[in-house]
Amino acid sequence: MACTERRTWWRWISSCGAETPEGYLTRHAVGSQAWTPTPSQKTPMSTETLYDLGWRQGSVLQTPISTVSLVSGPKSGTVKESVQSHELWAVVTQECGLARARVTQNTPSVELRQVHDTAPPITWGIRTRKFLLSETPSHYLIDDKPIAFVSPRLLSDAEVVKRLYTLEDRRVLALKTWLGNRYDRPAVPDELGPLAKAIADAVGNENRQPIGRMARDVYMQIDGEADARTFSLFAVTTDDADPDAVRPTVGDLSLRGPAASGHSERNRSRYRIGGLSQPRGNCILRGP
Repeated sequence: MACTERRTWWRWISSCGAETPEGYLTRHAVGSQAWTPTPSQKTPMSTETLYDLGWRQGSVLQTPISTVSLVSGPKSGTVKESVQSHELWAVVTQECGLARARVTQNTPSVELRQVHDTAPPITWGIRTRKFLLSETPSHYLIDDKPIAFVSPRLLSDAEVVKRLYTLEDRRVLALKTWLGNRYDRPAVPDELGPLAKAIADAVGNENRQPIGRMARDVYMQIDGEADARTFSLFAVTTDDADPDAVRPTVGDLSLRGPAASGHSERNRSRYRIGGLSQPRGNCILRGP
């Protein structure tokens, strides 16, 4: 005799990495309805995920993928499709999502971003338009390039997709930061571009090596009028860093930017290195 069960507003809230209960696809109900269990005629769903296969946030792959964007058509009121093809991609979906992406799923849910390998930036670019994934090979991302979504089934097909490598942990952390800053980068006025670039170059990763393990990042702030610019540097240090060891290096770096941008220092006595509540490096500048 068939049994009948009534379920009212029953649903399963799955957390990251949680397993779906057996029979979920046939027993899930929203609202009040009767349910009569019947033998499943389908092949059991695979529980293997992309994470199980070694896919991670920051995995770089090679396969031709076309993206479709919309642009204005030749006539007013018309729309035209712009199709672009690209072969190098990086997985940017969080690993939480990869751990839930079963290899049998064929819905495009995994986000990819284009990877480029010509004319790479000279800095890591954690807060710039271009982000350097790796130095060898020289692969980088560009913020405003089209993205793509593919299905887990496609990524798990080794005959179609070739996984090249996965980023090391420290670069994955930088990638997460860059992705999070995509919509939070300040616009720099054109007239301040040379000065901002000179400061950024002077305070780049290579020049911060003496304090690399103590200063996670250095921010800049530019104030004043065209004839007397004031820029401030703020070092973000680790909890165990010694501020007295960081200040001299940041102060020295802050003096390199003005000369490189064509500005000259008007009053060296105005230069100072402050504490946590003060600008780390202030320099009063005069235009070229």
